[in-house]
Formats: sequence, C-alpha cells, structure tokens
Amino acid sequence: MSFLIASKMSPILTLISMCNIHAKIPLTLLNLSNIKSLDLSNNSFCGQIPRSMAVLNFLGYLNLSYNNLNRQIPIGTQLQSFDATSYT
Repeated sequence: MSFLIASKMSPILTLISMCNIHAKIPLTLLNLSNIKSLDLSNNSFCGQIPRSMAVLNFLGYLNLSYNNLNRQIPIGTQLQSFDATSYT
C-alpha cells in the first residue's frame, strides 16, 4: 500500500496507489493546484473523472489506471493530453 501526499509547499508528488480505496476521486486533491505528479492507480475509484481536475495546470504525470472509473476524459481540458495508458 502506498500513501504519500505532498504539501502545497512541495508539490512534487502525490502517490495514492494500491490503497484499496472504494470511493469517487476526492475533490480535496484539487487543493494541490501546483501538483506535478498524481498516481491514483490500482484502487477502486469509481464514477467519472472530475472535470474540475483541469485546475491541475502543472500536472505532468497522471495515472488513473486500474480503477473503476468511467473512462470518458473531460473534453477541453489538459487531461486529454495524457497517454491512454493513464486511464486503462
């Protein structure tokens, strides 16, 4: 199980993979607006990918794979620029 959340002062990495989380993606992650890397893989996140994740302007790496998310990527956001493997 991995669980590491960077503070707003050091927005390098947020790693919440393999934590067996059964929920929607928490919108509180959006408070980390300067985050550069976000790994939520290998959980049981469900529902849609929040369109509001588009506020994560500095995000250079995203991994939402191996969850139960609706695979529809919000249109008109930088989330569309990530490789398809980020969402599988």
